[in-house]
Amino acid sequence: MKKNQKNNDPKQQDQPKKISRATRLKLKVMNREVKEHTQEVKVNRRRLKSEERHQEIQDKKDIKFINKENRRPKGARNLKNIKGNIIDLSYIKKVYTTKTLKFIALQSTSLSIKKGDFVVILGPSGSGKTTLLNIISGLDRPTSGDVVVADRNLSALKDVELTRFRRDHVGFVFQSYNLLPSLNVSDNVEVGRSLQKDPHKRKGVKEILDQLEMEPQAKKRTYELSGGQQQRVSIARALAKRPDILIGDEPTGALDTHTSLKVFQLFQEINKKNDTTVIVVTHNPNVAQLANKVIHVKDGKVQKVAEQTPIDAMTLKEI
Repeated sequence: MKKNQKNNDPKQQDQPKKISRATRLKLKVMNREVKEHTQEVKVNRRRLKSEERHQEIQDKKDIKFINKENRRPKGARNLKNIKGNIIDLSYIKKVYTTKTLKFIALQSTSLSIKKGDFVVILGPSGSGKTTLLNIISGLDRPTSGDVVVADRNLSALKDVELTRFRRDHVGFVFQSYNLLPSLNVSDNVEVGRSLQKDPHKRKGVKEILDQLEMEPQAKKRTYELSGGQQQRVSIARALAKRPDILIGDEPTGALDTHTSLKVFQLFQEINKKNDTTVIVVTHNPNVAQLANKVIHVKDGKVQKVAEQTPIDAMTLKEI
């Protein structure tokens, strides 16, 4: 009876249980780890804020540079009045050399592209099609030969003149997005639109985001988007300035079939309505059906140039 009373004594029940030395050691280690983790989180937050601030400053510098340079130089050509060929390549050769290697990417390449053509450059990986595209657009210079765009020899231009030519006349869509992360979707597209000096040629930001099904994300920062969404923003930016020449290097590589078809439908629309010359590099033969001219490239050579009647993008079931 006394034993039961002793066990039920409330004073004894209130006494804390002794913690073993091993448990105290574990708690001490856990406490230290929590403190270290908390400190690490604080450091990472400060670093992230610093990086975001640095990126924001850099983006402002980029925009300031764009605005400063966005002046049409004296004597700049108006490609709207060009008749016939807009691009002529004569005996283009491109050689890449290192200390131990010499690689011929393009050899003795000649071709012509008319204003308003929708061109697909088709070929396997490593065939030279991207090198050809870069030379056509003025992103790269040939080792020898002439690149004449709108009666202007790009090979003879200074770097500053070549940059201005691209800014005035060429829109680019690459596999890499090259977006400004401190700006939202709408502002990124607006940057592309602002490069077009002719207000009548500019395409409304909201309009093009609607067409690419990106308007709901207009106020999001680009780093909040998926890869496919970022690609659509990149495409919107290129289309917004209504370029005279639209260049695409595998422009829908990160997109699903439905969105890819929508993009190529937009390419066809801008090609027909604005007489924009569209040049797309791809290894996909289905895309070639959308073009009126297909350039087949293999082993650094233009194997064949075929002209055809293009089909509408939305009639394709897959791409």
